[in-house]
Amino acid sequence: MTITYSENSKNANDKTKWTRASVSQKLFDFETRNPIFSQRDFAKETGVPRTTLQNWVNRKAKIDADSELVDFLESPVGVNFLHNLTLALHFEFTKVGCASIRNVCNFLELTQLSRFVAPSYGTHQKISDQMDIMIGKFGDKEEARLSILMEEKLITICEDETFHPQVCLVAIDPESNYIILEKYAKDRSGATWNEALTGALGNLPVKIIQGTSDEGKGLINHVTKGLKGHHSPDLFHVMYEISKGTSAPLSSLVRKAEKAHEDSANAVDEALNIKTAYENLEKRPVGRAPDFEKRISRCREKETEARASLKQVIDNRETVSEGRKNISRIYHPYDPLTGNKQDASTVGSLLEKNFDEIRHASDSLGDKSKERIEKAWRVTEKMTATIAFFFCMIESLVKDMNVSHEKQELMYNRLIPGFYLKKVSQKEKDPERKERIRQKSLELLSVLTDKSGPLFGCDKMEINRMVRKAKDCAGIFQRSSSCVEGRNAQLSLRHHGMHRLSDRKLKCLTVIHNFYLKRSDGTTAAKRFFGNKPINMFEWLIENMNLPPRPRSKRKLAI
Repeated sequence: MTITYSENSKNANDKTKWTRASVSQKLFDFETRNPIFSQRDFAKETGVPRTTLQNWVNRKAKIDADSELVDFLESPVGVNFLHNLTLALHFEFTKVGCASIRNVCNFLELTQLSRFVAPSYGTHQKISDQMDIMIGKFGDKEEARLSILMEEKLITICEDETFHPQVCLVAIDPESNYIILEKYAKDRSGATWNEALTGALGNLPVKIIQGTSDEGKGLINHVTKGLKGHHSPDLFHVMYEISKGTSAPLSSLVRKAEKAHEDSANAVDEALNIKTAYENLEKRPVGRAPDFEKRISRCREKETEARASLKQVIDNRETVSEGRKNISRIYHPYDPLTGNKQDASTVGSLLEKNFDEIRHASDSLGDKSKERIEKAWRVTEKMTATIAFFFCMIESLVKDMNVSHEKQELMYNRLIPGFYLKKVSQKEKDPERKERIRQKSLELLSVLTDKSGPLFGCDKMEINRMVRKAKDCAGIFQRSSSCVEGRNAQLSLRHHGMHRLSDRKLKCLTVIHNFYLKRSDGTTAAKRFFGNKPINMFEWLIENMNLPPRPRSKRKLAI
């Protein structure tokens, strides 16, 4: 990396080292001086040894590039441009993106900027390492600063492990997508999770009331006993067990039924062809003619049975597939299409009816398939408990607001379900269903803008407080840890490309995710989590990292 030079001495006889920024500024001042001002006079005035000044002038003259380009890139403005460009290359392509240091070196060579910036791999590896360290420091400083300004709040956390092959623990706040924990650990036991998350939370003014994850014993122990919170099951794993247990076996039955139907249809055609061939014989065999009609009728009966069997297995497969999708449509505290409240008993009865249909359609499958269905069914008890937990929490939070009974009812019946359906509509894939959910959300939230409604004329601060609280309440229900699954996939791709993620690199990626990457609304995860905007990370790096070094002078070979 470049050396930080000192400039304390102004005596021309002292051996002074100069920063690149200072050199460019002194050289620019010299070249734009009064023409009658000589090198000797300039050196005496500025404290730069004359030989040093001559070396700067000669070095600039030897750069093999267009003179106008040299003048620009060797000026103070040009040096700052090279600084920004070099750091931007590393930051955007090797930190945010998946390019390598070698790509940066090649870029400098191809653009001929290697005449102004050292293009060697070793130089840029040092720049990259320093940037990792500085990004980590930025994350620590900003998290400490923003946590002081942050209001206390209750959060749900999504957790999971990934393997590189080391165990990497990942915990994310799903509402903001802020990564609270991303750390390598010795194992994935509940005690290890407790220790890691306690360290990650530090002085953050948050209380974790719920954890959403798979059914790993370590994670459940960590959430229920370590955090003393509610454990919400991941809906994906319920649907996955059903799919894993039924998809392949039912498809196999369909293929067998299709083959049986095809064979029976071919048998009918063959029987008809034999009859036709016999009737077309010029000289028929002596004796009674075969009973072709009986044979054809028997083949047609088998073909009809095979067609019915095929239809049945296809119907069974569609029933299971539709039932698996219905689990996702049922598992909501509010009906997505009507906005009506669905308490734990309502959701439980709907799930039970749906599972009965799945069991009936899977009755012809083996024991392993049925075991997976029952494994998924056992999780529904936790799903209904999560519905009950949700309504208990929002009741407590709304009562703590100290608003009138009328406004409490608006929170329960309009605002909370309205904001919840808004979230659901954003994740719905079916276009028609998505639009219906969105329209219902708008209908419920219209109470905020209705001039003849109960909130018209109310204090704006009070309405804003109700809106914020309604959004917080709607965010309590978390049925998926997909944010963590997606993050694990990104880390796996990084690990695959780099072969190993060091602790320093992992922390760098975490900070970039939290403080740099933005959603379509222009907000970072840190802004959504802390409620205050972080400072610009790249500008901070520009101010705190050294200027890129010059290319090494080529030595003349001795003859």
